[in-house]
Amino acid sequence: MFDIDDLESTLKFGKFQNKKSQLILKVIIILLLIIISLFIILFLFTYKYANFNSKQIQLLIYGLLFYLIIVISLIYFWHKGKKRILEISNWLQDAVECTAWVERLDLKNQKYQLYQIEVTFEFKNQKLTKVSNKMNFVIDSPPKIFAKYNKKFVKILYSAKYDQVLFLKH
Repeated sequence: MFDIDDLESTLKFGKFQNKKSQLILKVIIILLLIIISLFIILFLFTYKYANFNSKQIQLLIYGLLFYLIIVISLIYFWHKGKKRILEISNWLQDAVECTAWVERLDLKNQKYQLYQIEVTFEFKNQKLTKVSNKMNFVIDSPPKIFAKYNKKFVKILYSAKYDQVLFLKH
C-alpha cells in the first residue's frame, strides 16, 4: 500500500502540502500567535505607565491587525492543506499503480487553461483518459508541476472508487 509521502501531485489539486510542510506551517502559526499574545500583554502592562499619543496607538492597532490577518490566512491554508491530505489519504485506500501517458492540453488548444493536462492509461483492460481540473488561480497557484510530465510516460496511482489520479514521486 502507498503512503501520501510517496506522492508528488494529484490530477485534482496539482502539488499539495505534505505532512512536513503542514508541520512547518503549524509551527509558524503558533509562533505568530505567541508573538501577538506577548505584544498584547506588553501593551496592556505599559499602557498605564507610558503616554501613548493617538498616532502611536493607531500604529499599534494596525500592526496587530496586520499580524492577525497573516495568522488567519495561514490558518486557512493549513486547514485547506489538512483537508486535502485527508481526502488524498482516502483515495490511496484502493489505488492501483499504472503507467500513464501525459500531455499538456494548453499547448494543443488555447481553450484549455494553463498547465491543464490529459492523462491516458489502462485500467482493468480499459483505456481511460482523465483531464485535470480547471484551477481558480486566485485561490490555487497554477499547477506548474504538470509541465514536467508533458509528453512522458509516468507512474501513477488510480483510485477507481474516487476516480482520482495521483502522481508518484520519481
